[in-house]
Amino acid sequence: MPDKNLPAPTPRAPMRIKNLAPGLMEMGKIKIGRKGDARQGKNGTWQMPQKLDHFIVTTMERGQDNNFVPDAEIHADLGPTPREIPIRLLYDDPALNFPTRYSCYYGKTLFCSGDGETAQRLRKDGSREAVQCPCNRQDPTFAGDDGKGKGKCKINGVLSVMIEGAEVVGGVWKFRTTSYNSVVGILSSMALIRRITGGRLAGIPLRMTVTPKSVADPIHGSQQTVYVVGLQYRGTVESLQNTGYQIAMTEAQHGIRVEQIETEARRMLAYEPPGDDPLGVDDVDDVVDEFYPEEAAAEAGVEMSGGAPELVEPQVVQAEEPPKDLGKNLAEARKEKAKTKRGGRKQQAQKDKPEAAEKPKQAEPKDHPADEPPPLAEPVDAVPVDESLAEPATEQPAAEPPAMDGDLF
Repeated sequence: MPDKNLPAPTPRAPMRIKNLAPGLMEMGKIKIGRKGDARQGKNGTWQMPQKLDHFIVTTMERGQDNNFVPDAEIHADLGPTPREIPIRLLYDDPALNFPTRYSCYYGKTLFCSGDGETAQRLRKDGSREAVQCPCNRQDPTFAGDDGKGKGKCKINGVLSVMIEGAEVVGGVWKFRTTSYNSVVGILSSMALIRRITGGRLAGIPLRMTVTPKSVADPIHGSQQTVYVVGLQYRGTVESLQNTGYQIAMTEAQHGIRVEQIETEARRMLAYEPPGDDPLGVDDVDDVVDEFYPEEAAAEAGVEMSGGAPELVEPQVVQAEEPPKDLGKNLAEARKEKAKTKRGGRKQQAQKDKPEAAEKPKQAEPKDHPADEPPPLAEPVDAVPVDESLAEPATEQPAAEPPAMDGDLF
């Protein structure tokens, strides 16, 4: 018989540590690049990133070459050099499937990170201040404070997927990219699929693809090939609509509320991630080594001059003042080129006439030749944590898709 003098037990609430930053378990990585041979520098070793024309699906274990070990079981189904991977997304909200961020590093310290409107920038005293985003450091023509890419801001995106055929549930594979073309392509694909399915993304059988694409070098104007990752649905529009409808009907039948699941996911992801990776996925050393090689090379004391074929050979530009009217100048150059072609055809048609018109003269821009951007200025000594850094650039990049640094790694 219980003692009447003892106090009644107090109900205990479920215990949970507050303000943790939970996330999906990472089963492995999906990559289109790897670390190359080690180079010895004054302060340590550095591995030049190498781009690939196919996917590598890895485990979370590292090999002796400091690369993540390929997943033998998955590659047994996909083949050794797959260019497409069957996947499914977890959420209907593109921001949950593929969070993106602008990030700028100095060495292995996060200097600035923003969402395209506001960024948090490092000050001399170690605190951070809000600044407008993006700034000229994200401009495709900005070659870095030293002319070799140092202090350049890059777009970052991390896509989380489940791989079809991998007989394991409980985690995701993550693909990280700093490629402007891949980020825009993935977001555009998700927007189109949602438009056709009425908002549905989760559970749709998709293909993650890597394809070559010819783009214009934003500094030199020359053509080069980059490898762009995208999402595709294999089937007709009607088939995609029907697939989305069937998934929605199944969830309704079982009482699954996707909105509640995504609300909880947003709440968990609202906590600021630890470390210097704004997306809270990778160790800062891995991010800088692979996606900011100019910073990693400088940190190790390795001279990057000459570089590997994957690197864009930059010209020098001021850190504070990016070239003005670059998009306008390139557009005018293309118009002049088209005008010259039309003049040549007209001259050929009048070739047999003695009184043939004089060959039209090609208009020359006053400041620079028509086939290349304006001459770039000498660099200035930029202080990484100075509060008086550049104002945001107001001009837009060239109309043709730019070959961003991230497209090469």
